[in-house]
Amino acid sequence: MWFIISSSRNLHFLKCQSLFTHCSYSVIIMAIQMGSKVLEGAVKKMHENAQKFILTKTQKVQFERDGFIVVKNVLSGNELKKILAVVNTIWEKYRSRNSDDYLHMFDFLNQDKIFMKLLDYDKILPLVLGLLGWNIYLYHSHLDVNLPIKQNNAPGLTWHRDNSRMNYDFKNGRYPLVALKVAYWLSDVSEKNRGNLYVIPGSHKWTYNQGKTIKNNILPEKAIPLIVKPGTVVFFDSRIWHTRGNNFSKITRKVLFFGYSYRWLRPRDNAKISAKLLEMASPIQRQLLIRDIDNGAYVPKDKDVPLKELYSKLYPSDYKQQRSDSKY
Repeated sequence: MWFIISSSRNLHFLKCQSLFTHCSYSVIIMAIQMGSKVLEGAVKKMHENAQKFILTKTQKVQFERDGFIVVKNVLSGNELKKILAVVNTIWEKYRSRNSDDYLHMFDFLNQDKIFMKLLDYDKILPLVLGLLGWNIYLYHSHLDVNLPIKQNNAPGLTWHRDNSRMNYDFKNGRYPLVALKVAYWLSDVSEKNRGNLYVIPGSHKWTYNQGKTIKNNILPEKAIPLIVKPGTVVFFDSRIWHTRGNNFSKITRKVLFFGYSYRWLRPRDNAKISAKLLEMASPIQRQLLIRDIDNGAYVPKDKDVPLKELYSKLYPSDYKQQRSDSKY
């Protein structure tokens, strides 16, 4: 079935066998904003179907307690194949080709439009909204590829919290959740020593000085490796102490990181979203991509934050509570 959605800016063709199953939230919201009557029934079904993707009470409790959650089987085999093909091309073009031979690329969304789907992926975006709310954007992103190394050439572990200076400017390094990362695992780290992400559960509640006692060349007793298969997505609080483990396997480590934060927090990197990317973006994607926000980050206008409407549908109780606390 083909739906044609027109606007003054461009013309979108949307192919769906089952709209509420295969269409992104961005396209649905775009259709609503354009006043499409054709999609009203499908929108209702989409909201009903979306309930299985919203943050559960168990996930919320775990994230608040441990500082991370793991969501299995997010990407299908076909999706993985397509994304890996693009990542492999980027890797061959930009790899360092020195003794370390790795890739740590900021702002990778400009490299290929395939990454746009992951920006507001329908299985993941509802959880991001459940953890942060609707006044958010993509403040940071990086693509990592790491070849296997020999044990006698292994670097020390680099335990850290994200957002460097933030951990010093807040007294004792204590501050609320303001950012999180979503990691799409493309390689198989279902065993140790494959470049697994190591975390220390609960360390997002530590003072910064507590974390600084960790030595980079050791594994603290409470540290655990995240053992996950390709297609798994890991959410983690930017405050949690974590590190990339060494890769002693025969598998090349490949993972995509999307960092979400509130729109009033400055970007973590100097990424410049291309005009071409913004032109093809839906309203929700534009909210997530645009960084030149000015005062609108603090006093948002509805037209600039289409995620507000989606959030109100997925988390009506939380939304009503926010509305009662603020006029914005």
